[in-house]
This record gives sequence, structure tokens and C-alpha cells, in this order.
Amino acid sequence: MGKRLWLIWCRTVDHRIGKTDDDRPDIPILKNKEANVSLAIRTVIIIVNLITCFFICANIIIHWPTGDKQFPAHWGRPPALQTKDYRPLPGGYGYGSSTLYNWVLENSTQDSEDRNNER
Repeated sequence: MGKRLWLIWCRTVDHRIGKTDDDRPDIPILKNKEANVSLAIRTVIIIVNLITCFFICANIIIHWPTGDKQFPAHWGRPPALQTKDYRPLPGGYGYGSSTLYNWVLENSTQDSEDRNNER
């Protein structure tokens, strides 16, 4: 059963392996033992990728803004084009790109200056 699952996994990740050294798959490059080692390395890489994706998704879910604090309406719409980085925004507005960070910072500074000028 274990050998059968291993062969199914080989086909799943498109890894060419025969049942014996004499059985020739489409691309007969490696002996069975070498192919098994190669597949084990490839399996470790796939598992590391899956774990990494899991932690990235978990981090996004944990740090997802709650939506409690909205941008003030007089700031207008946030920038449409943004960078692909992810950082905390000033003023407790959650997380976003550097472009959004700078937009919040500019508007917050402008609001502070307007309040100081009213006094």
C-alpha cells in the first residue's frame, strides 16, 4: 500500500519513475533509488511551500483590520494604485501598502495643521 501511494504521489507531482530500474519511464534519467531521493527532496520543498502559505494566510487573518476605524470622508478616496508591500498604517487604520501609509500620513498631518490654524 505504501509503495502504491508513493507511485501515485510520483505521478501527482509529474515525477518520472519506473517500478523497477529496468522499467523505463518517459524520461529515463535516474535509477529508482536516485529517483526516490529526488522525489523526497521535491516532497520536502512542496511541504515547505504549503507550510509557508499557511503561515502567510494565518498572519493576514490575524492582522486583518477589523473595519472599526474608517478613513474620514473629507480625505476622499484612497489611492487606486498601490505598492505590494504590507505595513501598519498610522492612526490605527490597520494595515496597507506604503502608498496608503503615505496617503494616511499626509491627510493626518493636514488635519492636524487645519486644527492648529483654527485656534
